[in-house]
Amino acid sequence: MSLIGYCLDKVSRLTGNPDLANLPIRCYGRVLQILHALGCYRLPKAPVCRSFDGNAIIHLAPGGHLTERIWFLGYLEYDEEYFLRVYLKPGMTVVDVGANVGHITLICARRVRPNGAVHCFEPVLETFALLLPNIRENGLESVVRANRLAVAAKTGELVRMDCFPAHSGLNRLSLQRETEAAEGWSLSAAEVRTVALDDYVRESAISRIDLLKIDVEGAEMLVVSGASQVLERYKPALLCEFNDPALVRLGSSSRDLWDALVRFRYTFWRYNHRARTLRAESGPCPGGVVTLVGTPDAERLAASMGARLLPAP
Repeated sequence: MSLIGYCLDKVSRLTGNPDLANLPIRCYGRVLQILHALGCYRLPKAPVCRSFDGNAIIHLAPGGHLTERIWFLGYLEYDEEYFLRVYLKPGMTVVDVGANVGHITLICARRVRPNGAVHCFEPVLETFALLLPNIRENGLESVVRANRLAVAAKTGELVRMDCFPAHSGLNRLSLQRETEAAEGWSLSAAEVRTVALDDYVRESAISRIDLLKIDVEGAEMLVVSGASQVLERYKPALLCEFNDPALVRLGSSSRDLWDALVRFRYTFWRYNHRARTLRAESGPCPGGVVTLVGTPDAERLAASMGARLLPAP
């Protein structure tokens, strides 16, 4: 570690601001990001970031929001990812629904190893083909079980996915009536098998689930519908996206998703990594997109993370 890096690490620990330790890398990334916006810098055709989450290797899809954020900044959503780094402990079990290329899977697996487990689900073949080397090249085969399945309300159905090659983060369940993509993206389709989480957990003899992450571009209600036993029995912490436009497109809404999870006694919180706080949310964001932390026992969750609970603003 350089002298500057050593000093920044010490100041970061003293001030409780984790951003400071990565300041040089982030500044360099910001410069590249500006040059990219000006057309003076291009990402590699097959981008591979070798400093993700410290020293993890991650293969990224060409283009797209996720790729650019991780390539230039080293993260996708800092508060959410820092929550995982603080909450997860060795021996825990994580279920990652909507794994994409595995950026959340990698963060989780590196913290629950050696005797923990991560079960991740990514249905699209092209994206799954990047997820596998990300697991393998980081030596996480014994921790991660990758499944090329779409998590839904029922097991064994064949469903169609709409896939956006230029932006894998927007891959989604199809309405069957779309023939061309919006906003100029080329649309391709793939058929995938479904699995209900309740069936998967029972057949895999999983004895604990500490975290359930759900980010499936509007199909969250289907995931919850097939996971009632998981939510009732294991009561995992949630990291769940409330994407109202995507949910409405598939016939539900962020309010429907919120109410469905409240029936399992979940409350929802927004984590602030700088202040180390969990601030209560009083309801979903109509028309918006937000990822929230959910738990049926907020005081226990906060205590395990060393965080303070704050009321809704």
